[in-house]
Amino acid sequence: MNPSPEHTSAATRRSRRKRWPVMAALAAIAAVAVALMLPGAKANEAIDMSAVGQVQQGRLTVGVDGDEGVIKPGDFRLLTNELEGVSTIISMVDPGTIVKAGDLIIELDASSLKDAKVDQEISVQLADAAHIRSRETLEVIRKQNESNIKVASLNLAFARQDVTKYVEGDYPQQLRNAKSAIILAEGEAEDAKRVHEWSVKLFERRYITQADLNRDKLHRDRKEIDLQSARGSLDLLEQYTHKRDLAQLESDVEARELTLLLVKHRAASDIVDGEADLKAKEIRLKREQEKLAKIEEQIQKSRIVAPIDGMVLYIDDKRDQSGGLAVGSVVRERQWLVRLPTTSKLQAEIKVHESQLRKIKEGMPVEVTTDAVANKVYWGRLRSIAAMPDPPQPFGNPHLKVYTTQVEFTGDTAGLRPGMSCKGRVIVNQFENVTYVPMQAVVQEDDVSVVYMPGPDGSVRQPVTVGMDNNVHVIIKAGLAKGDQILLAPTLNRSYVRSLDAPPQIPPLASETNVPVDEHDPTVPVRNADKPIKDGKPVTDGDTSAVSTKPSGADR
Repeated sequence: MNPSPEHTSAATRRSRRKRWPVMAALAAIAAVAVALMLPGAKANEAIDMSAVGQVQQGRLTVGVDGDEGVIKPGDFRLLTNELEGVSTIISMVDPGTIVKAGDLIIELDASSLKDAKVDQEISVQLADAAHIRSRETLEVIRKQNESNIKVASLNLAFARQDVTKYVEGDYPQQLRNAKSAIILAEGEAEDAKRVHEWSVKLFERRYITQADLNRDKLHRDRKEIDLQSARGSLDLLEQYTHKRDLAQLESDVEARELTLLLVKHRAASDIVDGEADLKAKEIRLKREQEKLAKIEEQIQKSRIVAPIDGMVLYIDDKRDQSGGLAVGSVVRERQWLVRLPTTSKLQAEIKVHESQLRKIKEGMPVEVTTDAVANKVYWGRLRSIAAMPDPPQPFGNPHLKVYTTQVEFTGDTAGLRPGMSCKGRVIVNQFENVTYVPMQAVVQEDDVSVVYMPGPDGSVRQPVTVGMDNNVHVIIKAGLAKGDQILLAPTLNRSYVRSLDAPPQIPPLASETNVPVDEHDPTVPVRNADKPIKDGKPVTDGDTSAVSTKPSGADR
């Protein structure tokens, strides 16, 4: 009969509890064995007197050594290719040439730009002619509009004058003439009537003939008709002719006003069209001129000249596989081509390891040496420290972190030239009378610095207080005196066991909790496994009556 999982888990836990005392005992025995095997466990050890040195006292310079330095110009100009696109070098001066300001250094191929310049000059001339034509056309439109507006204004003024003339002159005159004609007709009709009446009396007395009477009667009737016609003309003038003529003249005024308004609107529209056309021609002319100016500027940029006096140093493009700049090389826009340093001022770039950064700061003096000028020391000042480390070299140590520092020379730089390799030493401090020992004689044990001194029974541990170091010697502030003997290659004191911090608390094993464990390896808990559940509650170690390891209703 196979035991249940609950019995197996309990047995495993009891077996593990029994192994803990055995494991602890074995660990203690191993610690004692290691302690006995440590060097120095024997008394009366033999000391190698050739590895014994003395504590010294005197002047000590504390500095930080840098390497992989190079001499660079302190004042230089970077010349870049400002020609758009890609271009080809057709001529260049030799590297290292001393040039004056304005001298040609590199000339790039600009033949296509020169052809484009000719075409663009033609475009500029055409645009200029169109601009002049549009400007003159606009001036003609303005003059014509002024004339049209003036004519329309005069016609309106004449129409208004016609109205005034008719109302104040023509119509009253016509009215007077009509009334005068009536008065005359009335007088003539009255005279003709009296003549006729007198003729009737004379005919009755046989003084005149019937023909004379008829003639006088006809004359009377004619005058009566003239009187009626004069009165009708007056009525026609007052009732119809006057109103019609006045309305006609007033209509002419309104028509002339509308004509003037239309002429003004048409003039304004023509002016707007003319000005818009002129503006478009001006913009086009300006654009064509800008294109021509840009082409001329690009042609000028194809000639890279020296802005200052200096020595020509070409910059190699890392992406260029041809081996550097030469006649026929293809260069791209914004590519650095020339570094033009001035020979009057130099600086040095020194690489400093990251472990030494805490010791240095800007303004410290720097001692610079170079193999090119032997037995001579140049002095400078630490001007800047890079904020980020240099990128790792392709075939170098990827874990080596160095920072580039800029050193400005403060003294004579005779014999130095840009590109020379150099080494630098940042002077952190100088001490006149201090006690110091070689750095390898001091060892760090926990938070205490110690040295080992030779004694009759072996090495003697001596705690010391240390100060600054220069990677060779370290200052001893307390614990040693001048002339004391120390071990230059000390070993750990055999009677001294370095204390270690207590290890972190080990979590309980999985078998001591309610977490199920792997039956093949009881120390490995089963991930995402559910605890044994009975009646909706976790089952304790002593309860083996659980029949399910999942909550009720859970899917298998």
